[in-house]
Amino acid sequence: MGKKRMAKEEGGRWEVEGLRATVFLGGEPFDVASAENWWELLSGSKPDKRVSSPSRSSLQDLGPLGDRVLVLNVTPLRIDWILQPKQSKESTPFSLGDIAALPFFVDFIDKWISKHCPPAVRLALGVELHVIADSVIGANRLFRKYVSAVNIPDEATDLGFSVNLPTQESIAGRVQLINRLMQWNVLQLVMGQIEFQLGSSVASTSNESFPVLNLRLDINTDAENRKPIGRRELCKLLERFAEIATRISAKGDSV
Repeated sequence: MGKKRMAKEEGGRWEVEGLRATVFLGGEPFDVASAENWWELLSGSKPDKRVSSPSRSSLQDLGPLGDRVLVLNVTPLRIDWILQPKQSKESTPFSLGDIAALPFFVDFIDKWISKHCPPAVRLALGVELHVIADSVIGANRLFRKYVSAVNIPDEATDLGFSVNLPTQESIAGRVQLINRLMQWNVLQLVMGQIEFQLGSSVASTSNESFPVLNLRLDINTDAENRKPIGRRELCKLLERFAEIATRISAKGDSV
């Protein structure tokens, strides 16, 4: 709880709630069975849990990666790698830490792309973050700091703003359309703790409520593209996506 209090008092520190790298596959449907050793090869240990559905041609592996949880979802047309915080009994929301979690995740996924990624036609990076504010007014002011073109009054409630800003960039010698989908919300998060005592039917609860500015980023390539994207190009794209996400979390984005 102390870490969250510090974030609230200082303000301006983004906490990463989750990270996702998604590869959309092209060509023939992918044989899901070929992915059965990916989780172990990258993490160095077997997953704690595997959910396999031959009838649906899907596979899910999950388990600890240090003090985090790594999830792999595989279908014939899509592969998702997801990094989540370990659940804690002490407080919510859970966090991967600050934006430094992003380069760790990108380096990890780059290793998989370089050696194992099937033929792909699209790539996406998902990043969800929040920053705790001292009040709803403070959260609204933080939003204006990051999206200065949208002028909202301090007293606004239920703030929600979504926009996609597509641009074209040359990546690894090829011009790519890159979408920057941003969803901004001011939310009220409740951090609580519940204690039970066996045999006495006594339960005690304590809750703290924090206004937060929440940001969901989905940075991705053109959904209409059907041309294969090579592994080297995928790595360069993912690294560029991470640069964009880091820049937005530091300085916001023009609208």
